[in-house]
Amino acid sequence: MRLFDLHLPAPILTFTSLVGSANTFLAMLMIGIGLELRLPNHKYAAAARYLGVRYGWAIVFALVTWFLLPLDHPSKVVLTMVYFAPIASMIPGFTQENGGDVELSSFMNGISIVVAMISMPLLAAVVKG
Repeated sequence: MRLFDLHLPAPILTFTSLVGSANTFLAMLMIGIGLELRLPNHKYAAAARYLGVRYGWAIVFALVTWFLLPLDHPSKVVLTMVYFAPIASMIPGFTQENGGDVELSSFMNGISIVVAMISMPLLAAVVKG
């Protein structure tokens, strides 16, 4: 649309910006509904196992990106950080739609947010150079 200098009517832009603003609230509401900090022990073990696999692969991909891919430095930094980004906020909703364990999914989502808040700035500071 930008290429041909086309513009959407103002009412459409107003509506889509309103709906887009609600997305963050709905995502956090879904996580909050499903999040239960007291989980049975087997769910902690499952969360640790799933997150271990996720972050294990993130480390592998980060090392491959950093040492093997022929990219410029800023691209390597961005890709390395993306591997440690939080789990998408809509995943608990998809988990519920598929009859999965929303409680475990929400817990893992919350943990991945905390991990990302620590790892992404740390990675940016370490690989900044």
